[in-house]
Amino acid sequence: MEYADVMAKNQHLMGYYFVFRCMTDFYLGKIDHGIKMAKRATSLLMFYRTSPPESMIVFYNAMVHASSTENKSKIKKTLKKALKLYAKWEPLCPENFAAEANILRGEYHRFNNKFSEAMGCYKMAIKSAKENKMGHAEALGNELVAKLCEQNNMQETANMYYKRSIEAYQRWGATAKVDLLYSLHPHLKENQFDATTSNNDQMGLSTESSTFGSANLDLLSVMKASVALSGKVQFEKLLSELMKVLVENAGAEQGFFILLKEKELMAHRNFSFNYENMKLLIGLEAIDSNKIPVSLIQFVIRTAEVVVVEDAQKDNRFSSDIYVKSNRPKSILCMPIISKGELAAVIYLENNLIAGAFTQNRIELMKLLSGQITVSIENSLLYENLDEKVRERTEELSIEKQKSDDLLLNILPEEVAEELKNDGKSKARLFEEVTVMFTDFVNFTNISETLTPEELVHELDYCFQGFDAIATKYNIEKIKTIGDSYLAVGGIPIPHQDHALNVIKAGQEILSFIDEYKQKQQKLGRPYFEIRVGVHSGPIVAGIVGIKKFQYDIWGDTVNTASRMESSCQPGRLNISGATYSLIKDHFNCEYRGKIEAKNKGMLDMYFVN
Repeated sequence: MEYADVMAKNQHLMGYYFVFRCMTDFYLGKIDHGIKMAKRATSLLMFYRTSPPESMIVFYNAMVHASSTENKSKIKKTLKKALKLYAKWEPLCPENFAAEANILRGEYHRFNNKFSEAMGCYKMAIKSAKENKMGHAEALGNELVAKLCEQNNMQETANMYYKRSIEAYQRWGATAKVDLLYSLHPHLKENQFDATTSNNDQMGLSTESSTFGSANLDLLSVMKASVALSGKVQFEKLLSELMKVLVENAGAEQGFFILLKEKELMAHRNFSFNYENMKLLIGLEAIDSNKIPVSLIQFVIRTAEVVVVEDAQKDNRFSSDIYVKSNRPKSILCMPIISKGELAAVIYLENNLIAGAFTQNRIELMKLLSGQITVSIENSLLYENLDEKVRERTEELSIEKQKSDDLLLNILPEEVAEELKNDGKSKARLFEEVTVMFTDFVNFTNISETLTPEELVHELDYCFQGFDAIATKYNIEKIKTIGDSYLAVGGIPIPHQDHALNVIKAGQEILSFIDEYKQKQQKLGRPYFEIRVGVHSGPIVAGIVGIKKFQYDIWGDTVNTASRMESSCQPGRLNISGATYSLIKDHFNCEYRGKIEAKNKGMLDMYFVN
């Protein structure tokens, strides 16, 4: 054999040696040393450069890094790299790769804080491992579920999975790992169990019995109930499932679920719920001494202890209770639900057919479910409170948006405002024919000198508010006010044929409005304004310029000519150009004034509208 062949063979064997060292370190929690072993193994086996790479080193290299305190982004990168390879292998031979692939997926979801997705992947790994007799994956999958439950304050469920994990490690022959788990969780050793298995695995979990005290629990029922409860986040739906779970698993004829977290449940004060003689009570004041033994409930609330009464009529502790005396119940189970160190609820169950109905098996089952009940209630309340806050915030945002939209529409025409919101800009447009109206107060400067600033602003505001209402009535777009002048246009931003008619009607109504205002002021002996109105029709350009303090404006000779119509007008009259006259002559009585010189415009035809 050539020297190179010998060295290559030795290198390959050494590579496998370090793979097994990495695997051993991983299971025994020697993570830092395991990472070193993985590095040496990959180097010797030309990791990721052989075709295909060894799946064992791919899996344990990823797992030992996932268990380390390295940077999370680096760990995720390692997991993604491994998952990419398993995505190729798994379809070719799911019997060999499905369980490990699901474990890796679960680890990736765990690092992304996706609790339910990680739990689902681990359970799929357990199911696949059992079906294909991959003992290491079954044991590891159960251990990872246990750790995840422990991190999420589901200690009783975690204990159950730790015991399943220990049992699987024992079958695999990993005695050192079993000893390690017992040393980390000594309370599990108090109730060891038979390491036998059952082939009836309907949920991807084994259904072999586990001993809790002297009771043998139906773990399949526990898991079904736990999954059902964890899947409900809406309060009413959770209660429905909770009542169902209690009836199916407790063996009670009737009972009450008493919720004590009153502040969080104010929204449900008027909510009632019954399910096969299981009733919901909210708050202590809802407890009726004619329907439930109040002294027993108060005892449980005070001591936070589980109370089991084998025969209430013979139990001296509660035999004097009003309810016990009148109803003579037999078996009673009353259990507190503790959340974050505080009493959150009380479960009261009753069986009037037989004494001793609540066996140790049922009691342990209810204790096991209490942790899931607590978490589910907390999640439900958190979800509902969050949902309520989202609704409130959405409503607030809707109101604020409406305010913002209203403010924008006070500045810009609706069509322009929508264009600006959608596109961030609005293009200037040419309008072939519109009608422009200018108004101006007569002798404004002299009158303003007789008023205080506050009085002047008040008078202008009163007049311009009236003009705004009139402009809206006749579908005219107000452009702006310039001192005591008011500029408006008919036919923009949406062109329409009646622009000239609408502007003339609006101008006449403005004259009437100011006339009424004048008479009112005269009666009060106060100064008043008189007004001139000028109108001209023709083409304009309209749009927004600049990037701050947006203002919709118009430009063109038509605007200048309309201004000349106003300045050439007499007080209390409406002066129009020949162009406007040609558009409205069949609808209004007009008086020809002749050709009148306008500043910078020469001689123009002008008409008064009577």
